[in-house]
Amino acid sequence: AKMVITLKNGTWLVTSLDMQHNHELSPHGEAKYLRSHKHMTNVEKLFTRTFNSVKLPTRKIMAILSYLRGGIHATPYTKKFVSNMRTMIRQETKANDMMMVLQYFRKRQDHDPRFYYAFKVDSRFYELYGDCISFDTTYKTNRYNLPFAPFVGITGHAHNCLFACAILHDETIETDQDVAMKQQAIPTVFTGTKHRNCLFHIKKKAEEKCARCFATKPPLHEDFSDIMIVRHKLEDIKYFKQMWDMRKNFVPVYFKKDFFPFIHSTARSEGTNAVFKDNVGSTYSVMSFLSEYQRISEDKMEKEREQDSLTRTTRPTMWVGSAIELQAAKKYNMSIFYKFQAQLKLTPKLHVLEVEKNLKYDLNEDVSCICQKFLKDGIVCCHVLKVLDFLNISKLPNKYYIDRWMPKETKYTRDIEHNMPVELTENSPQL
Repeated sequence: AKMVITLKNGTWLVTSLDMQHNHELSPHGEAKYLRSHKHMTNVEKLFTRTFNSVKLPTRKIMAILSYLRGGIHATPYTKKFVSNMRTMIRQETKANDMMMVLQYFRKRQDHDPRFYYAFKVDSRFYELYGDCISFDTTYKTNRYNLPFAPFVGITGHAHNCLFACAILHDETIETDQDVAMKQQAIPTVFTGTKHRNCLFHIKKKAEEKCARCFATKPPLHEDFSDIMIVRHKLEDIKYFKQMWDMRKNFVPVYFKKDFFPFIHSTARSEGTNAVFKDNVGSTYSVMSFLSEYQRISEDKMEKEREQDSLTRTTRPTMWVGSAIELQAAKKYNMSIFYKFQAQLKLTPKLHVLEVEKNLKYDLNEDVSCICQKFLKDGIVCCHVLKVLDFLNISKLPNKYYIDRWMPKETKYTRDIEHNMPVELTENSPQL
């Protein structure tokens, strides 16, 4: 089809008009597949940018936009068009990524004068729960292919919390037992601590390096935690000999007396990595990562407040309602109480053999068990609870309820200098 207009004496006139098309017309409903007919309104573009910022999948963005249009048949563009637009948005970010990071920092500082450009450890979380730290660098989080290392702790409700994070420029040693980290960095930064390697990663690497051994000796998989190289006649295999020499770094029995509450590997930090992995792909920018970091941090803080509220305003479900169970319900945060209750529920499966008869026991005496669960997790084990029940001791001494698992009294005051509400806990510095 063709129309020609001509300017004559200051007026535009139609001088030629041909209504006959010189090609086949597109069938009804297929016009949106033509480049000239694809159109997205400014409002839809803003929607797409918003959905892109919260990492909504393209198929879901398309579903929402087509719903607003009245159906997929009424939408003048395709899923591929939306995908291309998202690529364009990421290209925009790529061009000025670091400038956006600086703008983000400045904006944060405008809203919160206490915010510094360098990420700082969350003083409240670290002060309360910095006695056990997990970190892992196995996830590469952004388009620059830099390893991401979250420093993760365990809260008073046994949930993950973020102390800080680092995006590393380089990993000089690519092993699970990083000699430089163990011999230099950790003793310097975390003085007086016990460093533990991840048993899961070590076992996984051993299975990869010595696949034949594990295939021909099925019991080896379970025995690996104790490095039973003699039992399975593996003394001549170099890798297992190295693992034997390093066994005190990862075999659980060597950490029975160290506080690693409800943790057996780097699963805590790996779990945090997984959260980032779900929301920040390897092609995403640093700016996307920062936004996601803030969102995850705030989400974990909110989860803690929710658990604080549940502990304060509700009562847990009792198993038998014994005196020691009722005592624990008052002492513990709710989630920790249920871990204690799980130990209590194991006691009927145990039996007590009294070696010396007619002895008297003082309630204030120390109670210990060879499993050392109290030292490792901060709650007594089912073995201790069974003996207490056998001796008709109905309450646990207060020294076996550690402050870490008990409800924190939270108060609010106001930072006069910055005119902002500040949340204080029992251990927080007063303003």
